[in-house]
Amino acid sequence: MKTSNTFSAKRIGLLMYRHVFYNVKTYLLSFAAAGSILIIISLLSTIGNDYLAKGLFITLGQVFLFIGGVMLTSNVFKEISSKHRGWLYMILPANPSEKILSYWLLTTAGFAVMASLTMVASSIVLSVLSTLIFKTAFYVFNPFSVAYLEILLHYCIVQSLFFFGAIFFQKNNFIKTILSVFVFNTILGIIAVIITYLVFGKAGINSNNIQLTDDHFFSVIIPYIAKISYYGLMVPFFVTVSYFKLKEREV
Repeated sequence: MKTSNTFSAKRIGLLMYRHVFYNVKTYLLSFAAAGSILIIISLLSTIGNDYLAKGLFITLGQVFLFIGGVMLTSNVFKEISSKHRGWLYMILPANPSEKILSYWLLTTAGFAVMASLTMVASSIVLSVLSTLIFKTAFYVFNPFSVAYLEILLHYCIVQSLFFFGAIFFQKNNFIKTILSVFVFNTILGIIAVIITYLVFGKAGINSNNIQLTDDHFFSVIIPYIAKISYYGLMVPFFVTVSYFKLKEREV
């Protein structure tokens, strides 16, 4: 089929529906299993207490959000690497930007909504059980709290890195992405140590011995640039390079 160069929101919706249709059982089982784990561990932690272990529940939910989300993201392009189904995906009548955007929306907004609904439903079931068994107060998880929304923001940023890893690597995407981040950070740390040594000498190794006449650049400008890069550039950068990598693989 001929791929249209015109951007279509309808095709994005159809691509998202197609992916969910093929993987709905796996996703439902995964969310059900995660919710069950949240309920069981939190319920066991409530034994012997007069209150529900809400802190543990929220912490486990956040761990589930990050680990489950990046693992799902790392496998979202597995169809492309399949010898039997890869060619079918490549000839779909949709351009690369629509394919990238559909998968990105699924693994960010789609996953965040489903994870939040899972935590809300799990908290209700947990509260019913703990109220009946331990006579604790009823609790319903609030997915609109500022703390949780900040966690979602960090998830979307970190997820973009694994999104690129999903299309860049053909197999073992999750593990290879983690190893690549580790190697990159190690090399970056070594370079930073070398530069510090060249600029400040041996005193640079012990930051307490460094005397700067004007530390505005190090204490204000560098952290400001890092914050802008993290919150404003990571997502568009990795989504953009993922787009070009998909185009390369389609060729």
